Amino acid sequence: MFWVFQLCVCYIKDVDPDGHLVPSMVGEKSRRLTGRDDAWRLARISGAYAMNSMPWREIASPVVSFALTFTSDLNQQAIFSALVDQGPRSWTSAPGETPPILVSSIESAQRFLDTETDENVKPLWWWYVEHTNSVLRQWEETIDEESGN
Repeated sequence: MFWVFQLCVCYIKDVDPDGHLVPSMVGEKSRRLTGRDDAWRLARISGAYAMNSMPWREIASPVVSFALTFTSDLNQQAIFSALVDQGPRSWTSAPGETPPILVSSIESAQRFLDTETDENVKPLWWWYVEHTNSVLRQWEETIDEESGN
């Protein structure tokens, strides 16, 4: 079933690439969210648009507000991850070096947080800064383990 949903997100890019229709429809739907799964599905739709673009923000703001109603960090993290996950990524780097994409992800996350004016979205960027730093720490720990340090 998940692949069907992902296929729909891909078609959104073709049907409404500039976000003139879908984000407002999602915004309307977000007023009637009843649970984490509903919010997660709407958050995944944001992946049809560039992160932090106007269409993405129109989806993200009400979804983040809803995510903050959960007392469980795991529920919030699932929704936040869906908002920032822009699909599969891969990278290469020289052995023992930090891939530049990890450093640029941290810089982007911090820039998003530093420039955010919508109080509804700031908690997402705080989480994203922590998340990207955690990914970098995991990478560095793996490098240390592989090098025997």
